[in-house]
Amino acid sequence: MRVLRVAWLLVAAALLLVLGPPAAARTEPLSDVGQSTFARIAGCAADAEHLLVAIVVDGSSSLRDTDPQNRRVDGIETAVDSLAGLQQASAGRLSVEASLAAFSSDYDDLVPWGAVEGGHADDLLRAAREELPGRNRDEQTDYRVALRGAEQSLRSRQADLQGSSCPVVLWFTDGELDVAGSEQAAAAQLCDPQGLVDVLRGARIPVVAVALFTDSGPGAVPPAAREELRAIAEGAGDGTSCGTQPLAPDAAPGAYLRADQPAALRRLFAGVGALIEGGRQAEGAGCPGPACPDGRLTVPVDPGLAGFRAVVETSSPPRLVGPGGGRHELRPGSTTVDGAAVSVTSGGGLTVVSVTYPAGPPTSVEWGLETGTDEQAAVDLYYVWGVSLTVAAPDGLVVGEPSRVQATARFGDGTPVDPDVYRSLDLTLRAGGTQVPVGALTAGVAAGEVAVPGGSPAAVELSASAAAVSAPSGIRLGPVAATTSVTASLPPAFPRLDTSRLEFPALEGTTTATAALELTGSDRGPTRACYAPGTLTGPPEAGNPAVGSADRCVDLPAGEQRRWDFRLTTGAPADGRVDGRLDLTLTAVDGQSTTVAVPVTAALVRPVDEPLRWGLTAALVLLALALPCAIGWVGNAAVARYGVGPRTRVASVPVVLTPDGPRRTDGAAALLTPEDFGYLDAQAPRRVTRLDAAGLRFSRTLPLVPFAEPAAWVRSASGELVASTERHEPWVDGQRARAGFGLGSRLYLALAHPGPDGDVRGRLVSVAEETHGLRDLVDAQLAEAARSGAVWEDVHERVEALRPEPDAAAAPVTEAEPQYRPVWQGHGPDVPTVPPPGAGIRWDDGGTRRDDGVGPRWEDGAPAPPGGRRRPRDDDAGTGPDDGPPSVFRGG
Repeated sequence: MRVLRVAWLLVAAALLLVLGPPAAARTEPLSDVGQSTFARIAGCAADAEHLLVAIVVDGSSSLRDTDPQNRRVDGIETAVDSLAGLQQASAGRLSVEASLAAFSSDYDDLVPWGAVEGGHADDLLRAAREELPGRNRDEQTDYRVALRGAEQSLRSRQADLQGSSCPVVLWFTDGELDVAGSEQAAAAQLCDPQGLVDVLRGARIPVVAVALFTDSGPGAVPPAAREELRAIAEGAGDGTSCGTQPLAPDAAPGAYLRADQPAALRRLFAGVGALIEGGRQAEGAGCPGPACPDGRLTVPVDPGLAGFRAVVETSSPPRLVGPGGGRHELRPGSTTVDGAAVSVTSGGGLTVVSVTYPAGPPTSVEWGLETGTDEQAAVDLYYVWGVSLTVAAPDGLVVGEPSRVQATARFGDGTPVDPDVYRSLDLTLRAGGTQVPVGALTAGVAAGEVAVPGGSPAAVELSASAAAVSAPSGIRLGPVAATTSVTASLPPAFPRLDTSRLEFPALEGTTTATAALELTGSDRGPTRACYAPGTLTGPPEAGNPAVGSADRCVDLPAGEQRRWDFRLTTGAPADGRVDGRLDLTLTAVDGQSTTVAVPVTAALVRPVDEPLRWGLTAALVLLALALPCAIGWVGNAAVARYGVGPRTRVASVPVVLTPDGPRRTDGAAALLTPEDFGYLDAQAPRRVTRLDAAGLRFSRTLPLVPFAEPAAWVRSASGELVASTERHEPWVDGQRARAGFGLGSRLYLALAHPGPDGDVRGRLVSVAEETHGLRDLVDAQLAEAARSGAVWEDVHERVEALRPEPDAAAAPVTEAEPQYRPVWQGHGPDVPTVPPPGAGIRWDDGGTRRDDGVGPRWEDGAPAPPGGRRRPRDDDAGTGPDDGPPSVFRGG
């Protein structure tokens, strides 16, 4: 599979080199919903004091496959540059602020809120370059974390600011929804009515989802997952939907942008700035190509069109050709060309050029972009209409009476829009979601009348949108949009409702919240207000939300202001949104009454149970570690065994150890010969954890850390010193030595404890599975012995270090030294010095010797001269410490 994957990547790379980048196909055009979303953002920014953009970037491990070169960083840098350009172009009228966060299974704030200029812009760029490349390790892509974190961050910033603001989430992800637990449950929390997505739409926070999806290879995202992300942003995808349907008139849908290749991401982000400014994406072009012959793209600009923005991806700087035919190198900065303002930014092979007129050229003109024919360039084109809308009720709205509403369309310099310069111009005005008939656009104003009936909401949503087609080139412009909320007043005899909405603070982990309505009594006399519980809806986890007050009615003396407190309760903490209405019955001075619907809204945030969260995290981490650990332990236990069978042979030959290695003491010419080997007593092939051969005992130890190697050991069954030809550790402590699970890979020495003088004698042992003939086995063992020169020298030095001092060993026995007398078994202490043959005696230190007709010997076979005493040793019970083996004696 890995070979096929590599082969596919090489083929794709080769095709890319041959065909060049498929420029026009690498980005997906905006849908009508997405275009409308950017129109709303542009309209909001035109009237607001702050534009707040929360940039949220995926940090899942799939980015190592989908974006190994971290091109998303370039895209975010371009987005920051675009926002900084918007900040600069507003000339202080609009404050453009941005924050940067990363998400996966958690939401991490990387850069806090601040205006996109100066040091804060540098902080955003630095974090994108230094922090984001390392944010590609998490195994989850939890959309809930991204949207909940962004929504809370935007709400908090809006609360800190004075004045109006337009919040936007710029959300980048490369993968489908991937969470710990049920993804179906997570999708329900996102998309069920009153779920997380409805929270953002109700708070008028549009989500611009930028998808870096791949169709094949590592990290590929299936079509259903792509449509799920589109539905989260825009409300509906192919065969799926998300949130309350149909969308409420005052809800804020989002936009879905897709880049098929990481390289297209920078161009896509550069275009976001144009879209926020009210631009409309035109069809992209590959240069040279059918739409760009000889590497020159013609860009017509008609009257009533403020200009265009081109995003060009090429390594060679493109040139701008003005209507007068002059060619201009596109270098960063601002200038004026043929009556238009030209602004250029460039970097990393991406050039963004903006050409703008205050209110459009007086006649149709043609601009050009030259990229040359030496390489393939990608050009994304955006036309900027430059028109902004405002909507208002100049004389207010009065319930039960016709009221005038109007929409105004003007260019940035205040020039009113002239509908006669367009092939077509459509302007729509709505009140409370109902279209209002309007007259022709005259001096930039279109007006109509609306009657607000009794029982209508206390605040009426007014909205306007406009779109046009230019002449003569037929360029589609807009849409542009504007919204506002106007409180509907009652006749003077009624009390005035100063608060048009009952907005509760977010219920973050709680089930109750309070908010208040402000009312003012009529100047004409006492009035009264009563409420009736309306219908509230919320997420299923919240139970049945309800709103109420301690006072069912309030009496309002003439001209007096009152605060009326209300309490919202839910059944349990939840994620989502509560929506509904509270019906107020207002009684006038003359006793007439009318009903007004007050919208009720609240955001619900279920807090993270930190102990549970960390407990689950720890459990998942332990589970993730336990599985490979268990595999490692089981694997070690299965592999760390000695293989024996009917062909396993063993040799044990007498040797004396010299610094140059072991030397045979039985007169054999070679260190090992075929005649030295005999078969081990093993009938059937088997793998064992313990093995006894030639007086040596082989065993193993398994490591606690499962990824470490098991250890093979060898000991002497009779207490001899043991060493092996293991290169790195031939000698451990004399009692044991390193062995090899492959039996023929080592030679072993079993040595007697050295005396005060004389040679170091012992045995050379070889245990091996003879598979290719005995002669081959012997040759291999001799080669192993020859390679072990340094090992023999090291072992010889260690053994010599154990040799006792000669003078201490030869010191004469003095009268003060204790003597051990032989005692007849079963008789008294007065016995002959030499026992009769066959008689068993014991020494008075507890040791027993015997006489087998050859002479007195200890029971282990060592000679025991009469009258001698046994040297005490610590490993011989009852005799005390010893500095030599039990076979060493001194005469008594």
